[in-house]
Amino acid sequence: MRETWNLPAHTLPSLPLFRVEDVLVEYQGPQIVTAVVQGRDASEPYPLYLGVASDDVDDGALVRWILAPITPTELEALIRGAVTLRDLMLKPQVYVLDLEVQHDWMPRRGWLCDGNQLENDHLPARGALLATATRREFMKDRMMLPESPELRIDGAGVGVMAVGFRELSDVLDVFQRLWNAFAESMSPGGPKASGRPRAELADKAALRLAGAGTGSLVLQLSPADMAMYQEVAERFETLVRASDDPIALADALDRLGPRVQGRYLALLATLARHDLQILARRPGGAAFLSAGMSSRVLQERQQGQQTESSQMDALGCFIAFDIDHDSFTFYDELRDETYSGAVHPEAPRSATVGEEARYVVALDVTILQRAGTERASQMYALRAITQIPRLPPLPRGGGPFQR
Repeated sequence: MRETWNLPAHTLPSLPLFRVEDVLVEYQGPQIVTAVVQGRDASEPYPLYLGVASDDVDDGALVRWILAPITPTELEALIRGAVTLRDLMLKPQVYVLDLEVQHDWMPRRGWLCDGNQLENDHLPARGALLATATRREFMKDRMMLPESPELRIDGAGVGVMAVGFRELSDVLDVFQRLWNAFAESMSPGGPKASGRPRAELADKAALRLAGAGTGSLVLQLSPADMAMYQEVAERFETLVRASDDPIALADALDRLGPRVQGRYLALLATLARHDLQILARRPGGAAFLSAGMSSRVLQERQQGQQTESSQMDALGCFIAFDIDHDSFTFYDELRDETYSGAVHPEAPRSATVGEEARYVVALDVTILQRAGTERASQMYALRAITQIPRLPPLPRGGGPFQR
């Protein structure tokens, strides 16, 4: 038995009885299973549990299991290798049960606790997926079905499958904006001067609804350009995988640029705020994000950075100003620097793009220093704008600069 278990002081007065649905991994007995609670009222939502054998106790007479509730979408993500075992264990309420090996795995002791409070040694290793052979076995039946892009959305709380119209609208809006940002990052020309995606790229990146399924909200997608969808989806999946490591995520976001960074963090914040989870599936890949995962990523990103804030003024012109996406790019002619970032809610909502319109702008500057590294990055927010009249050109042959 491992030395330290961070468990509540009191055990459960009555212990749930679980019925194993599938043994996913077996080595000298079951190691990873899916299970349901026996005797559960059929009218209640169907809660499936993922169980992991974590420790031997009482000299091997008992096996200590962690059982976390999972949604059908989470099970699908697990089978497709889109979510780690550890992530599914980090739920606000999980069972920790000591099961008797020699007597039909009857529970002898049990606790209900927060999976986030368990020690690292008691949880699956960070980054560990369900074994490839197991995933292939479960995928056999799915391979008989036609593969087409889809987006699954449901409530992160087990049994909470309903998604409100407003929440659905928010998720789809930020998801499409992220797709557009990826498409822009792949384009050699980058964003156009207005800051909006070029029309041809926006058309290609557009996601359209082709149908819907039952259970979790399954939206069958009809991408305008399948080749672009596949390429964007691959980049999205890579970014989601990197989210398990704060340093890897920071590096990935740096490479993709500020627009993708802003849209991706906006997606995480939206899922966390509405307590939703999504599974974006395509032929050959899948990416999964939940409210809990999103909250952890945002918190780790904040904790892993030291911030220093200041303000500065700059004189120059706007290269881009996109109020629809609250973003800007400004050229500072005195420092010969370019700044990109977000438009503060209190800032004016319009500005002229191009060299003919000169402005003095007030910028909030945040310097982010990643813990444990010497690397730092700067973030800019546009707070105030003052347009400066451009002086008329001097008459030919006159003025102080005549020769």
